[in-house]
Amino acid sequence: KYSVQSLACYRGVEDHDWRVACEALVGWRELHNQHKVQSLATGRDHPNPHVRRCALESIAASWDGLILTSHHDEVLALIETAADLIDDSASVRAALLEAKGAAMASLVASPLAAPDMDWRDWNLATSERYRLEDATARIGLVKLWARQTKSPHRFAALNELAHDVDLRVAEAALEAFGKLPPAESRTALHGFLEHPDNGLRLAAVTALAE
Repeated sequence: KYSVQSLACYRGVEDHDWRVACEALVGWRELHNQHKVQSLATGRDHPNPHVRRCALESIAASWDGLILTSHHDEVLALIETAADLIDDSASVRAALLEAKGAAMASLVASPLAAPDMDWRDWNLATSERYRLEDATARIGLVKLWARQTKSPHRFAALNELAHDVDLRVAEAALEAFGKLPPAESRTALHGFLEHPDNGLRLAAVTALAE
């Protein structure tokens, strides 16, 4: 049985206008029932990259609610299948990394939490699968590592990303530093206060002020 909201989102994902489909996927973030997985799968496989991105972003945004239901294993399978496809769109790959980060952070047996899994090895293995030569995809990697609150490698991974050659990636990493414990991030952030780029100095100041 559908609620009014679920029915609107379920039908909306199949709309011929990608904007309607995206809005419907956003609507699913606060809803958790047996129809959600089907809608997310429809969005993940949509021909329009905006819709595929929205589906994966909705998975990331609603993951905490999903682990309280019986559907998180099904959604995890959606993430893994999407990873195997290696999407042509960098924004979709970035959203996929964020969704994977949300899932991994909630799993007790997360590879990122294993002390023998060095972050450099993990990033290298990830590079080919997610085509991290694209800066947009690396911003997704920033979001993945930002979620790994139990990983001993989170700071090191974000610190390297803060020195990325693309300033957009570096700014995203500095913003993520603002969510870390001050003892971890303060020294690194102070090092950017004299950076020649205005955007990075601003990102560092903003992160320190949080």
